Amino acid sequence: MPVLPSYDEIVVTKKFKRTWENSEPRGRVYSFDLTLTAVSKDSGMAEDVRKFRISFDLPTVKGAKAEASGVDVIAQDGKTYLNSVGDQFLAAGTSRPITVLGDPAHLPRGYPLDGLRATRLPNH
Repeated sequence: MPVLPSYDEIVVTKKFKRTWENSEPRGRVYSFDLTLTAVSKDSGMAEDVRKFRISFDLPTVKGAKAEASGVDVIAQDGKTYLNSVGDQFLAAGTSRPITVLGDPAHLPRGYPLDGLRATRLPNH
């Protein structure tokens, strides 16, 4: 899913929460908190955010998925996209955590969320 160059990349950080064994499908569940901060990566200036997209690499193996609240999840070509649903106002300089669960059947012990980035989308 291409992102237009005019869209601002915004600050997103990840924090590993926990992992646990899962029997259906056999594998591990990984839980991360992703924190969006309403600050442009380019300018460093705080700006309101109403709509956003978070993306990261998620190998396309059976059982791999991502779930999070307040977003539509789209998996495509080895990437996962979390698109905000509706207006999710995030005031300039403030942060919002999003919990992401992965349920990979045959992934290694690590689950690094390579390619993690967040983008401010237009409000229309």
